[in-house]
Amino acid sequence: MSGKIDVREIDALVDAQNGRISPSIYTDPDLYELELDRVFGRTWLFLCHESQIPKSGDFFNTYMGEDPIIVARQKDGSIKAFLNQCRHRSMRVSFADCGNTRAFTCPYHGWSYGVDGALKDIPLEDRAFPQGACKEKWGLVEVNRVESYKGLIFGCWDETTPDLVEYMGDIAWYLDGVLDRRPGGTEIIGGVHRWEIECNWKFAAEQFASDQYHALFSHASAVQVLGAKPNDDAQNKTVELWIQRGTYQYSYSFDGYVQPADFSGNLYTGLIRGFRRPGTLEPYESAFTGMGIVTGK
Repeated sequence: MSGKIDVREIDALVDAQNGRISPSIYTDPDLYELELDRVFGRTWLFLCHESQIPKSGDFFNTYMGEDPIIVARQKDGSIKAFLNQCRHRSMRVSFADCGNTRAFTCPYHGWSYGVDGALKDIPLEDRAFPQGACKEKWGLVEVNRVESYKGLIFGCWDETTPDLVEYMGDIAWYLDGVLDRRPGGTEIIGGVHRWEIECNWKFAAEQFASDQYHALFSHASAVQVLGAKPNDDAQNKTVELWIQRGTYQYSYSFDGYVQPADFSGNLYTGLIRGFRRPGTLEPYESAFTGMGIVTGK
């Protein structure tokens, strides 16, 4: 592809009926630029967890697409997010992954911004801007929409995108199964592990969205450790996975030796089926109240 992409060209890249896609969806630079605009520029993107910035002045650095973002806790307890870019010469003003600060200062010319994004100080302001710098107009660019869902903080640039809960739709119900499992919700403990992968963003996203097929091979060592062994007690036991949500309980059980494939295949399928009413996507009203694996004679 080159230049402006026609919608018919995009449709031709995916053959949903036969389950085939064109490799260019991972390699075409024009398509990627379109995705930065229409996907990352218009959707709600996860930024961080509220527990990562609990106190006033706490901040966390992340990205929205390719744009570096600062998420900061305000004095009144609210949360704001800003483009991590000095308004003078576009240098980043924050480099640490996270921390607590009173101000974000550009290392290039020393422009300093408060945790609220406002431009606070310009070195040699009288000489550099004898007519006045109008600092109130040159604060950090703020992410205009920031919302939280049960501790998860999201940001969005597009004013026309639906509100977060409406945008999430049925996926919010699935998140509740994790976020509501303990009184008080969830909390992030410790730091953050990060990997840089030289590939298109869709490769990584697919692993968590639908590709359970890779687990037995890419994560073979983990499967071997978690799976039962031929000589252990699991050979003659019944294994039952159960999920309870309100008054409804779903269970999946089988007898005998548990192959690693059962954990990544059959058990996973049983788990997903228990997340919704049989034959529908209709969610249950209450959160999960129990989940576990039980073995017995």
